[in-house]
Amino acid sequence: MIHLEIVGHDGPDTRLLAESAKTAVSRLGVRGDVHLASDHAAISQYRSLVGPGLFIDGVLVSTGSLLSSEDVCDLIRWRHPELSYTLT
Repeated sequence: MIHLEIVGHDGPDTRLLAESAKTAVSRLGVRGDVHLASDHAAISQYRSLVGPGLFIDGVLVSTGSLLSSEDVCDLIRWRHPELSYTLT
């Protein structure tokens, strides 16, 4: 299972990234969960994070960018090279 976490203040950019992540998991047809961490305690753990940030399996892969679902698919494939680029 792939774990994606979006960390950032609750706002349109953070919600859009969460939707892109959900769409990417669906498009790849993999088991995965997407967690949105927008509470102050979660954000304060990442003092230097310019949100929204995207973590895949606990590794920060993007920060401060609005990613499309295809961008998120590419990052998932980068973290999980066993996934073929022909899946989408």
